[in-house]
Amino acid sequence: YYLPDSKKFCGYAKKLARIWGRLLLELHRVFDVEGDFGIGFIFDGETVGEHEDGQFGRIFYINPCCVVEQAASRSKSFKKRWALTDRNQLLSLALHEFCHIEHRSHDEDYSSALTDMMGKVLDERKRFNWAFTE
Repeated sequence: YYLPDSKKFCGYAKKLARIWGRLLLELHRVFDVEGDFGIGFIFDGETVGEHEDGQFGRIFYINPCCVVEQAASRSKSFKKRWALTDRNQLLSLALHEFCHIEHRSHDEDYSSALTDMMGKVLDERKRFNWAFTE
């Protein structure tokens, strides 16, 4: 359902991955940051996004789902985390992870940089609309 190489890769996952990649590409353009990056999904009960620079290069992850526990049976299933119309939330998360390129921890320097970057993104908000088109 969430694996791109699977024949069962669902439309929701495809669209979310496309939106996520496009948002990050446009952030690289807006802030004139060069370099390759990849995107992927992360599955975690609490984490909605993550950034890493590791053996596979710079990767930006988004969590596509929530785990839902059924009250009666105690079984668990996945539920979509995002509506594909959650434009501002997705852009905010992308910016949050993008800011980690220069600022690893959530400290005052990170907070200040994120605030400055959000101002620029809001000034350039229309540039991100294409990320949500087919």
